[in-house]
Amino acid sequence: MHLQEVLAAFEGHDVQVVLHAGDVGSHGGHAEVLSSFQRCANCIAVRGNVDDTASIEELPEHVSQTIAGWEIFVTHIADPGQGQEGLRGVPDRTPDIVIHGHSHKYGVRKEDGVLFINPGSAGPARFKLPRTAAIVELRPKEQGTPPSISRIDLAAKAPKRIQAASTGAQKRRRKA
Repeated sequence: MHLQEVLAAFEGHDVQVVLHAGDVGSHGGHAEVLSSFQRCANCIAVRGNVDDTASIEELPEHVSQTIAGWEIFVTHIADPGQGQEGLRGVPDRTPDIVIHGHSHKYGVRKEDGVLFINPGSAGPARFKLPRTAAIVELRPKEQGTPPSISRIDLAAKAPKRIQAASTGAQKRRRKA
């Protein structure tokens, strides 16, 4: 199961918070994904554009969080090159870091003093992109040490779907 691969990658790191930038999965199994991360660390997730089942619609569209003095904004969509204007949702204050998804493509860039991080996608491989995740190490902001970002490359082959995901997809195909 791909969750085990991601959780194994977190071992050896003092992961205290998991930030999920959406597309947890409209195919079902999202509750298992989020609860597995919650068992590892505090899990904060936002809704992505394919998260359309009733229970997952309860996820917020975006979240502002302060961690170690860093203002972090988690959203699903952030348009490259648009800075804060390209964010879906408006942060309460200018963030230091934006965690986003949508493209499923790993990327780190700095725009107007804001660090944008797209960890990629750890779920089933999509669009012929590599499967990735990221670990962001944050020292207390007042120490002046910039965030350290580690890319985690996961197995290229798409993992088997979790049971709940396979069942949900089968039910939708039967309805169509």
